[in-house]
Amino acid sequence: MPSRLQRYVGATALMLAACLACDEGGGPASTTQGPPPPGDTTDTVAPQTVGDLVLTWRDASKDVEFAWTAPRDDDKTNRVARYDIRYAYAFPLDWDLSAAVTDPPAPEPEGTPQTYTLPAPPRGRDLYTAVRTYDAAGNPSLVGPVTHLHIPGLRFEAVCADVLTASPVQGLDALLTTSTPWNFTTGADGRIVLDDITGGTVGIRIETGSAASRYHAFESSLILDDDTVLSVPMIPVIAADSPIYLSTFQILLDALVTAGGGQVLKRWNTYPIPFYAPAYVNGNGLDYTALARQAAAQWNLRTGLEVFVEVPAIPASGIEFQFLPRSSMGIQNGLTEHQNDAAGYPSGERIKIVNDFSDPVKLYAILMHELGHTIRLDHLPAGFIMFGGQPLPTDITDDEVRVVQMMLAIPNGTDLSVYDTAATP
Repeated sequence: MPSRLQRYVGATALMLAACLACDEGGGPASTTQGPPPPGDTTDTVAPQTVGDLVLTWRDASKDVEFAWTAPRDDDKTNRVARYDIRYAYAFPLDWDLSAAVTDPPAPEPEGTPQTYTLPAPPRGRDLYTAVRTYDAAGNPSLVGPVTHLHIPGLRFEAVCADVLTASPVQGLDALLTTSTPWNFTTGADGRIVLDDITGGTVGIRIETGSAASRYHAFESSLILDDDTVLSVPMIPVIAADSPIYLSTFQILLDALVTAGGGQVLKRWNTYPIPFYAPAYVNGNGLDYTALARQAAAQWNLRTGLEVFVEVPAIPASGIEFQFLPRSSMGIQNGLTEHQNDAAGYPSGERIKIVNDFSDPVKLYAILMHELGHTIRLDHLPAGFIMFGGQPLPTDITDDEVRVVQMMLAIPNGTDLSVYDTAATP
């Protein structure tokens, strides 16, 4: 049997062992291995880094997918606490100066596939990125290997065709300006293609170069934010008969009537334009209806285009002739009232002609003149059927024929101010 002293020493030893098993607050020691609290200095082991980062461009959604396998923390937990993902568009990747992802995914258990999507990165750039992990104690891993992806750039294509023939034009000289100037010559298909560019403002100038015919230079700019195909109508240089003008295109610009001014072509959206002329013969025996039909037919014949077509009633969208007494017309022999749709394109015209003419030649010329207004030709200098004064020529001039042919060939809504009016090569 132990002595009293031995029993005392043994009890003291047991009490000391129990105290050593208590935490600082005197409670029982934890038996779990959860993550240490933030800043816990007892965890000094860095978590694993991400070493298998892969970048993929997704053309359909225009974004970049980051994919990797979740790493593990040290032996206290099987997952890291957070990701720090950074990226830049220059090499080498400077971690401190690179952009940080603001919404990285929460870490998953070790071995779980994880992804992050970088939306709408700039096109035509090189992307460099890496990942660092942190554990709950704030220990950082090493920065993972830098991963690189070239983000496909945008494609800009211009297709150049002669507006009168619709044929592609070969041999045009083109200058495209992005962050770098690019020189091209159109091939047999009339195309200019610039691939893998970053977007933004693109300047473009196209001129005759070695093309078989002369063209008015086209110069414009656009904001490129997607793949773009631009149709460029090339306007041939046609010398004018009138000594006042160097080219037919200059006459067109001078004659064009556009809603609100400017040089945006706003003609009828569909042709031929329907017209209605009521049956009328005046007291001098002039058949106004027959002369109106004759004037419309002459425009069609001279231009080689079906510009006007007669209909048996006032059209909802078209031209109405009215033959009115002098008391209604005042000093005007003829006038045209315009009506436009909401976009400023012609939707209705009313031609008013005084009903007391005795000279059929003069009446015929005025009818042709007013019909010219319905296709939105303004007054031109003397010698043209569109001359604002008297007497008018008895027929449409060759220059006016070419103007109408050109006007109907150029796509409606074209901004004509982007063309150089000079007729020189």
